[in-house]
Amino acid sequence: MKLYLFVISLVWFLGAQAAATQTEGSFSQGMGSKSSLSEGTQTLSTQISIPKWKTNFTSYYYNFEGVKDQKNDLYGFGLTTLKMQMMSLQYQTESGWTLMGLAQYYETYVETKMYGITYKDSSRGLADTLLAASKPMVMNGPFMLIGDLGVSLPTGSIHEMNPNSTVAGVHYPYNMQMGSGTVDSVWGLTSLYLEPSYQLGARASAVVRGDYKNDSGYHLGNLYRVDGWLDVPTRLGLTPRIVGYYKNKKGVVGADNTFGRNSFVEYYHHDQIDWNMSAALKYNYSYTPQLALTAEAGVPFYQGCQNYDNVVVYTRYYANLGFTGQF
Repeated sequence: MKLYLFVISLVWFLGAQAAATQTEGSFSQGMGSKSSLSEGTQTLSTQISIPKWKTNFTSYYYNFEGVKDQKNDLYGFGLTTLKMQMMSLQYQTESGWTLMGLAQYYETYVETKMYGITYKDSSRGLADTLLAASKPMVMNGPFMLIGDLGVSLPTGSIHEMNPNSTVAGVHYPYNMQMGSGTVDSVWGLTSLYLEPSYQLGARASAVVRGDYKNDSGYHLGNLYRVDGWLDVPTRLGLTPRIVGYYKNKKGVVGADNTFGRNSFVEYYHHDQIDWNMSAALKYNYSYTPQLALTAEAGVPFYQGCQNYDNVVVYTRYYANLGFTGQF
């Protein structure tokens, strides 16, 4: 299992959520009045052309559970949780570009079962930092196509120590580390179709690693992901949603120089594929035109995975709470 793969959620945040949040107010107003979709599109164009600062803080919580142990019963996972705090600052230029910086703080808890013993491990700290830029490429009525590119900076630790090791100086496995230890590129393309009664979105993204290794002797594999979502806004601020993704994480290249490559970490050196579809409910509330609250909770109804060790860890539920300010 690779908990740090949830770093990709920040990529979606920088692209689709940033754009959708900017347009959401215009279309929500259209739902409650007789404003036409073309008027909403004109408002959107005006918003994109005006320089604007925006800041966001969002807290995420994911709850997982291991449902199938390693194919040779070497290990298995029990309860696993991930807490993420994301803080972003955005600036929208007159030319339509949105420049963004996003910092993250992770808290990871994993129960690992080996030889009849359950190890309860945890790590926390600043994760990698993302700098990115996005811009609408196509704006045609309710349809938008947004491109984004960025760089991930290695501010997260890759030296979290394993207290269960009988040998001093051994790192935790890759899933317990906070970052990548390398400078990586991030690419994305998001399409949005925004009607007053529903909103469709799809996104393709990639985190592409360089050829060099970090100071622990490895680099993570590339990550490729496709997301899709359907939102049905209501007049009460509640939005029922269907969200889904498919992702493929390539294997680690090299090996951590404190524990090398062995049967217990072989999983990480091969492709890890998983998919998920969830039913969710989102709530939006604007305190003022400059300050808004967003909350969301979701439960998967279809999910699966493929990996070298045939280990299965499923998402039980997730939730998030965020605040957005603009000035």
